[in-house]
Amino acid sequence: MTLNKLTIFTEIKVMVSKTCLASLYAVGLCLLSIPSFAGEDLSDFDELGGGFNTVSMTQNGVNNDALVYQTGFENELSLTQIGSRNTANIQQQGVSNSAEIGQLGDNLEVNLTQIGNGNTAEIGQLGVGSSIDLHQEGDFNQASLYQIGIYNDITVNQFGTGNTIEFLQVGAFRSYEVTQFNP
Repeated sequence: MTLNKLTIFTEIKVMVSKTCLASLYAVGLCLLSIPSFAGEDLSDFDELGGGFNTVSMTQNGVNNDALVYQTGFENELSLTQIGSRNTANIQQQGVSNSAEIGQLGDNLEVNLTQIGNGNTAEIGQLGVGSSIDLHQEGDFNQASLYQIGIYNDITVNQFGTGNTIEFLQVGAFRSYEVTQFNP
């Protein structure tokens, strides 16, 4: 279920007379059961176990998708997507992981996995067709990843404790992969 479907449903309800409400409710229930339709943003949050996890999300544009899975305690996510066809897949497991993600452009993708405790991520993209994949597994890893341009890719894997990376990529058709391991 997405917030945008509920907003659209509410707006339609106001425009329709009271005599049509029964029909509108039936149509609304059908709309809510459809995963997506053209011109909308999709958000899906799953909090499985734990507590005090938070998600703050802003999506402006067309066909932006965000899938968020949180389990554990006090995990935090702030996500902003502006543009068209941007995707964010976020998984946070553990305690006190945090992520701040911003995407401005079209066809941008972020895949973030945080497994452990106290991992932090700052991710920003501006452009078209670029992607960032960050996998943090362990404790107290830090990553700041930014890219500006078109069709760039960054892949970072952090395993263990206390890894740190700051990465800025500017240009077109660039691809980098980094793996850090600190037992």
